[in-house]
Amino acid sequence: MPCDSYIQADTDLKVADRDILRKAAEAMGLQVSGNVIITKEGRRITIDGKRAQCDQRDLDIVDKLRVAYANEVIKHVAQKFSWQKVVKGTNKYQIVKGV
Repeated sequence: MPCDSYIQADTDLKVADRDILRKAAEAMGLQVSGNVIITKEGRRITIDGKRAQCDQRDLDIVDKLRVAYANEVIKHVAQKFSWQKVVKGTNKYQIVKGV
């Protein structure tokens, strides 16, 4: 058995706005090139809009990217409508209109 094996993983990652995904990835210190995100270790995560394909070792990065993307969406929508985002806890927010 080879000592270097590569196990491909495929997981859900629904992305409606690639610019927001780029901001989320860059905030995590990842590089973005088209539909490919490059990890700090140089491994590639391919995003097709609904799915992410990556090395099985990078599934935790995709999970963190999913959370970062959701946080960026909330930030973007709050800015767009001039709403106030109030942090209520880890990954918990309240959006207040007209503040």
